[in-house]
Amino acid sequence: MKQSVVIKKSMCLLLSLLLTATAFLPCAGLAPAAKAAYTVSEAYRNSPFYDALQEVELTGDARTDLLNVARSQLGYIEGGEAGDFGGSGFTGVRDNYTEYVYWYFGDETAHGDNYAWCAAFVSWCANKAGISEDTVPKFARVQSEGQATFKSWDRFRPGTYTPAPGDLIFYSGHVGIVESADGEVITSIEGNYQDRVMKRTNYCGSKAILGYGVLSDEPAPWPAYLEYPGTLQRVGSDGLVVRWLQRTLNDLGCDCGNPDGIFGNNTKNAVARFQSANGLSADGIAGEATWNMLWEKLHEKYPDAHLFRITVTPPKCTEGGYTTHACMLCRYAYADQETDPLGHTDTDGDGVCDVCRENMETQSEPQPDCVCGENHTGPFAALIRFFHKILYFFRDLFGKN
Repeated sequence: MKQSVVIKKSMCLLLSLLLTATAFLPCAGLAPAAKAAYTVSEAYRNSPFYDALQEVELTGDARTDLLNVARSQLGYIEGGEAGDFGGSGFTGVRDNYTEYVYWYFGDETAHGDNYAWCAAFVSWCANKAGISEDTVPKFARVQSEGQATFKSWDRFRPGTYTPAPGDLIFYSGHVGIVESADGEVITSIEGNYQDRVMKRTNYCGSKAILGYGVLSDEPAPWPAYLEYPGTLQRVGSDGLVVRWLQRTLNDLGCDCGNPDGIFGNNTKNAVARFQSANGLSADGIAGEATWNMLWEKLHEKYPDAHLFRITVTPPKCTEGGYTTHACMLCRYAYADQETDPLGHTDTDGDGVCDVCRENMETQSEPQPDCVCGENHTGPFAALIRFFHKILYFFRDLFGKN
């Protein structure tokens, strides 16, 4: 019995010593492993797409280089499992596994459940073309990161804009790179189009096109994000918003190290120093009050760093369209991107303007001076349209003008 008690005490002492010792050792195997840095996968390195990429000669022109890199990947097919990055689709299954997403996240198990790999493809092309993230942002979510960033840079143009080769073309949940535009047809190169990298054509002004991200040789202006993003930025947050926050803190003298888009302790401490210096609660969490103060201080340092709210007014039958930029800090405002009125067209000959008919169906504001002499709107719009169809049917039937 005594021997048993001695053994138990010895085991407890040994366990206590082990626990004490391990407290001063790295927690290998206990903490989650750090994400490995990206290295080209073996499957992609042995693919024709890798060979084609190596043959691209960079010219130093961002638009040319972006398109040449994108062209080198035409025909790439998404894979069906982790590591299936060769672009041949050899498994016969397609589940959004690509080298581009692997490059973006540094994680070969990442695929497109929560984002579209078209955005990762665009970002990858820009990176391989040597284009800075101040010209083409690194993004994996089309609207909330890519489109929002171009808007905040004042480089987003409406769907009625005629793009130049190398501009980004944005749809709802999808993005590509404009290869050519002749005023009637736009050709683009897009990842994740029919599960591969392909060329696509659209008519200029297509309703499917939300707008364009315009490339520029000028560095991205402040701001990089227009407004408070609506969510607290704190330890564990990541992405473009965090990167902008870090850049701003550094610029305002609250150094947080390399703006890597990862909100760690250095960023938390920098936020807390900024808050303390400006009479805010120093909790190290960037909420709306902190965000507004960042803008105020940034605007003091850069009087031309406007916080623009951008409003696009599309053209109507009798009125041109325009884009308004109104600074929410100093009230400076201007309008540009003016477009001509659409005019009246009646392609089906029913006496109702095509644009007016669209407004009838959506019950939006009336369009005056329609070819049929009516203002079409409200709950009776469909009935008016039906009446006109009957009227013109009999007109055509009996040959009356």
